[in-house]
Amino acid sequence: MSKKIKDGSTNVSVRIRIIDDTDGTPEQGVTSASGGLALWYQKEGAAKVELTESDLSALTDAHSDGGMLHIDDGYYRVDIPDAAFTGADSVLIGGAVTGMIVIGSEIQIVEYDPNDSVRLGLTALPNAAADAAGGLPISDAGGLDLDTQLANAVPTVAAIRTEIDSNSTQLAAIVADTNELQTDLADGGRLDLIFDELTTQGDTNETKLDTIDTVVDAVLVDTASTIPALITALNDPSVADILTTVMTESYASKGAAPSLAQILFELRSLLAEHAAVGTTLTTKKIDGSTTAATYTFDDASNPTSITRAT
Repeated sequence: MSKKIKDGSTNVSVRIRIIDDTDGTPEQGVTSASGGLALWYQKEGAAKVELTESDLSALTDAHSDGGMLHIDDGYYRVDIPDAAFTGADSVLIGGAVTGMIVIGSEIQIVEYDPNDSVRLGLTALPNAAADAAGGLPISDAGGLDLDTQLANAVPTVAAIRTEIDSNSTQLAAIVADTNELQTDLADGGRLDLIFDELTTQGDTNETKLDTIDTVVDAVLVDTASTIPALITALNDPSVADILTTVMTESYASKGAAPSLAQILFELRSLLAEHAAVGTTLTTKKIDGSTTAATYTFDDASNPTSITRAT
């Protein structure tokens, strides 16, 4: 058996080999038009079925019943119809070509999926890895005995009695602690004294909170009378504020949208601080030495246009 295929599989391709019938060398040029080509399949217990051959364009082509193509060294891919893989235990793929020998392939048809790495496609097994959630239980150390584990899981009468005795001791301790707690809660007890102290501190803290509230109210009143005036002054600048305020020197990059201040600084550098050499005009910043930007004339002696370069 060359391979195993699950019963009912579809779009199955098999490999056959074709060799010369005289010297046994691989035949590499067989196509669907080769003389005497006759490929077939035969399911166990059924009649032989002839294939209708056709040529595939590439080994990666989609499945096409009867499609064939040379792989290498005389091996060929052959696409087999779905009907070949149902209702039998095996199927034989064979054929003939004039002057050649077709070495066929027998496929075993099974009820499981050999390519399913989890449970071979068997629905009676868990579809999860062993020892994972929903998977088969395993023994990491070996020697897992489920019957023994089941027996140990059911407590004996003696074990139950021991557990009851242990709980009785714990219940007695709980009763003793509860009685002590009642004493502490009684008038003059330890917890009662703590409650009295907390009440006293609470009254003191309440007084402090009242003082804080009064201070906060005063701050809010003062804020309400001063901050709005500051905001009004900020939103109502005078002409003198605008004309006498010193701007921060800044220049927009080439191609970037400038601010009003950047436009003014660029115009100033063009008018007041610049040097022309050939077709290049270089403007200077306020310090008279640092380059603000460079421009390019269209002609060194008789320019008619200027373009910013940097």
